[in-house]
Amino acid sequence: EQVGREVLRTWRQAIAPLSSPMDQLRVLLRLNPATTDPGTRQFYRVIFSAQVEFNEPIMQAALRKHYDQYAKFLTNVLRRAQRAGQIRSDVSAVGMAWQLMHSAIGFALIKPLDIPGHATPAFVEQAIALLLEQLAPHK
Repeated sequence: EQVGREVLRTWRQAIAPLSSPMDQLRVLLRLNPATTDPGTRQFYRVIFSAQVEFNEPIMQAALRKHYDQYAKFLTNVLRRAQRAGQIRSDVSAVGMAWQLMHSAIGFALIKPLDIPGHATPAFVEQAIALLLEQLAPHK
């Protein structure tokens, strides 16, 4: 819960001066805790270990709440970007938020393996560019 609150606080501070939802989204994609905070390695180890305990209702509820708060935050930004015509509107903002979450979680899961070249700044920027391309409005 503490980490989730801290991430959301950081996200709110980072996007507060930005009026464009698309600019906010770009910043948020770069603020994935798995890519920006080396201290999250232990945190993700705990989360991924806890996910193995999917039959434990308390663990399941805590993890669901953790991920859901991120998805809700992203959904709000994505809805504003849709209303501004900055991203595609043929897919729900909720669906896009969860797709972004899936990408972030996948990155966090693989990053601790220290695969050469996987977590470099250039690699992260390329992944973000691909995600933004997928969100782009259809012409």
